Amino acid sequence: TASAATAGVVTASSVKVGPKVNATFTSGNYKYKVTKMATTTKKGTVKVIGLTKKGAKAKKLTVADTAKKGTVKYTVSAIDKKAFKGAKATAITLNKKITSIPSAAFANCKKLNKLTVKAKLKKVTKGAFKGCKKKITVKGASAKVRKANVKLLKKSGYKKFK
Repeated sequence: TASAATAGVVTASSVKVGPKVNATFTSGNYKYKVTKMATTTKKGTVKVIGLTKKGAKAKKLTVADTAKKGTVKYTVSAIDKKAFKGAKATAITLNKKITSIPSAAFANCKKLNKLTVKAKLKKVTKGAFKGCKKKITVKGASAKVRKANVKLLKKSGYKKFK
């Protein structure tokens, strides 16, 4: 029998909730893929794998820190290959968790002229900006980090960053 001190007390145990790893869902302008399941006590993680029809036509795109599927919250921690390919956006903002830009992530973003990167980039894959046309102004983070980001971005093969 339970003692009076513990009677009625429910211990908080973590239970996995929401879509499983590798499941995909859409929310707002983005298509997401689950990279870590959420639990009742912790957010899961997702990466942006593409744009919805509305997202592909949007003038401005901002990758938020979190995404929701129903009542389940996820941290948006990455963008996938070709995630923004062919987007009509002139300005794209990446959240502070995104530190890597994979191959063709911004391919054929012909109107893109402003990229806001809130984190210090660790990796930009060659060809990430293939088919872009305009000079892209890089913003976000401190002046020192911005300068390092521009240097790394130029190594992707696209030179029109400032």
